[in-house]
Amino acid sequence: MGDMPTVRLATAIRRQVEAGPADVAGPPTREAIESYFVVAPQAQLWVLDDLDHPWPHVALFVDGKPVADRTMLDDPLQPDSVIEIWPALSE
Repeated sequence: MGDMPTVRLATAIRRQVEAGPADVAGPPTREAIESYFVVAPQAQLWVLDDLDHPWPHVALFVDGKPVADRTMLDDPLQPDSVIEIWPALSE
């Protein structure tokens, strides 16, 4: 890992889909996430709804910052970027 963007699932999600981190094609963020679903297809139903938008209960981060546009997922990536997918927290 390091010369391609990496997708990582939070532990709580990995318990549901049994998928580890993976280097992926990209940018942008959407292409990287879709590449991840090739190696971890079971994650797609947990992360994206039927319109291919992240579920409201899912938080996406690129290099530690929330994605800017949850619909387009067009945040730019660097070769060493890390995309993290977490369950969203609410009160």
